[in-house]
Amino acid sequence: MFLVGRYPLVIDKKNRLAIPNALRAKINADSDGTSYYVSPGPGPGKLWIFPEKYFERLYADLPPAEMMSEALREQIGFDFSQTSLVDPDSQGRILLPGWLLERNGISEKVMLVGAKDRLELQDRSAFERDESQKMDNYLDRRSRAFEELKQIRERQEERLGKQ
Repeated sequence: MFLVGRYPLVIDKKNRLAIPNALRAKINADSDGTSYYVSPGPGPGKLWIFPEKYFERLYADLPPAEMMSEALREQIGFDFSQTSLVDPDSQGRILLPGWLLERNGISEKVMLVGAKDRLELQDRSAFERDESQKMDNYLDRRSRAFEELKQIRERQEERLGKQ
């Protein structure tokens, strides 16, 4: 699964969001599931939308609760309380919980973005402001990001070589 692109969309009056066909086609029902987990993203005003089985694999290897600090247990519990499992209808629309939209400042005009292994949903005007700012120094930021990725991969290879 490799999700990319930006899709200006509208959430209807019933809080339904149509996941575009181009994105749905990249999500394999057998390996990724048919439902989605919707969770607040990092920073204000974003929701992350994960394919069901992918999200469950992310959290499958959490240590037992008795091995976690109280703070970690509370944070994970809170994170799960802020997450909703939603099923698409026959037209590929998902029903977004109103409280998640309201709490994250998301109105009816949104931008849905493919972000490799997840979808990110953001109020369209906020996305466009953010995009405009990031485009100002895009090439420099991209160069630094690729350099950091290169360093991470080198560290990973070193660790694998030591094992």
